[in-house]
Parts: sequence; C-alpha cells; structure tokens
Amino acid sequence: QEDLSYAVPLKGIDSDIDIFINRSLEIETNNNTTVEGAASHQTRQLDISHRSEQQTVPLQCDIRKLRQLIVTTINNNYARLSDLIETCIRDITNEFFQVQLINESVKNNPTSEKLLKEFTSGMEWIDNQSDMVERCKKFLKVCQKMGGTFLIVSQKLKHEWIEATKQEMGISLSLDL
Repeated sequence: QEDLSYAVPLKGIDSDIDIFINRSLEIETNNNTTVEGAASHQTRQLDISHRSEQQTVPLQCDIRKLRQLIVTTINNNYARLSDLIETCIRDITNEFFQVQLINESVKNNPTSEKLLKEFTSGMEWIDNQSDMVERCKKFLKVCQKMGGTFLIVSQKLKHEWIEATKQEMGISLSLDL
C-alpha cells in the first residue's frame, strides 16, 4: 500500500510553513485528516484531538524571530541585569563558565557587559529551537543557583520569554528547569 503524502500551504501565516498530510499516520483531526510535520526550520505547537485526548505535534519555529525575542528581553532588562551581575561578578562568572555560556577570555576578565554580550552573541550561532531553549535554560539555572534577587530575575526572564513567544509567534516555549 502506497502512502498518500502531500504538502498543504497555509494561508495567513509564514509562507515557509507547510503541513504534510500522510494517510498512514494515526493522528486524526476533527475532519479525519492526519498531520505529520512541517518544514524543518519552523516550529509551532499544533494541538490535535484524537479519541478525546490532546496530542501535541511540534512544528518548527522561525529561529530568527525566537532569537530576536530572547535578545530583546535581555536588552530590555540590561541595566538592571548589569547592575546585579556586578554585585557578584566572580561567582556568576564561574557559574556561567561551568555551563559553557562564556569563553575563557571572558572568565579571566569578566564584566557584566561581557557576560551578557557572550550570552546573546552565542544565540547568533544557534540554528534550532532545542539548542536555543537549552541555552536559555542554562542562563536561568545559573540565576537560580546564585539565589537571592537572581531567583526573581530567573522567574521574570522565564515569564517574559514565554509570554513574548506566545504573543509574537503563537508558540509555547518550554523553559521548565
């Protein structure tokens, strides 16, 4: 038996997204159409009802947009982050280095500006959502480990990243630590 497989263009959203219909897949929508996946450089969450339970089919997201939202959040909080980082520069630098968010040069001569720049610059080299999310999780974990006001920073950045991606991209970013 030959699979029936073809792309369906979606109107009103990014032109780089296709949903592939595959008759052999067991996930059914309300109109008995099945969903397999999408273009490899986009991700969205698509909820499909099947036998009265919800299943999530991950589709790829616009990685440039995701990167921009993460960096914008850091930039919007830059002055406060920078001041806070300076209060414990050596400790937080060691933590950032241990989780590989900064290089040895930054570790040896740290400033809050260098730490934040290294974090955001690293984003430019990431080309998939899972690595981007992992980098954000590392940043949040370092903040949590530092404790005190950094716990609030971790919660605030996590919330802002999740909300920004929901509003701007229509996806739910999973940043559970």
